[in-house]
Amino acid sequence: MRVFKHGDAIAIVIPDSLAKKSSLREGEELEFFEVEPRVFILASKQKIAELAKNTFYPKQTTAPESVLKKTLFAKGFLSIENEFQAREASREFAKEISSRAVLSATSFDKRAFLLTRGFFEENAPKVMRALKEKDLQLNALVEAAKLPQDACLALLCALEEQGEVLEKRKGLFHLVA
Repeated sequence: MRVFKHGDAIAIVIPDSLAKKSSLREGEELEFFEVEPRVFILASKQKIAELAKNTFYPKQTTAPESVLKKTLFAKGFLSIENEFQAREASREFAKEISSRAVLSATSFDKRAFLLTRGFFEENAPKVMRALKEKDLQLNALVEAAKLPQDACLALLCALEEQGEVLEKRKGLFHLVA
């Protein structure tokens, strides 16, 4: 597949052979998920709805584990980019969020994040130690904590919601004493 400029956007051309194999049709609505930087999932909205229905109302006694759950528990965090994903994730993880096994946080720019309790407890101290010395920009925090940028941002949002960290101005973070 190739990426190219198309007006004000970047487009991806799906080869005809892959489109036929996947039964893709022109005009079909797809959802685009970033699993981690430069790793994406492209799924039809219809298939997502079917999977969600089967997850919430399973025909068998145990529901199949969803892509979101597999990703969250593999990485320890999820970055949720749009409202549709946020609604689906909040429904899918309702039990885990209410039991505090999964933490939910929202950034100032309306991005949502989910973090497993284990990921948070293991990595939040790294971010807090880095901020103990001085206020830092996100890129400096990423370097100091040795974490991916999305992971660092997810932790910062969760720490901010808990009152541990404050964003003094856009992108500059401060440890609350």
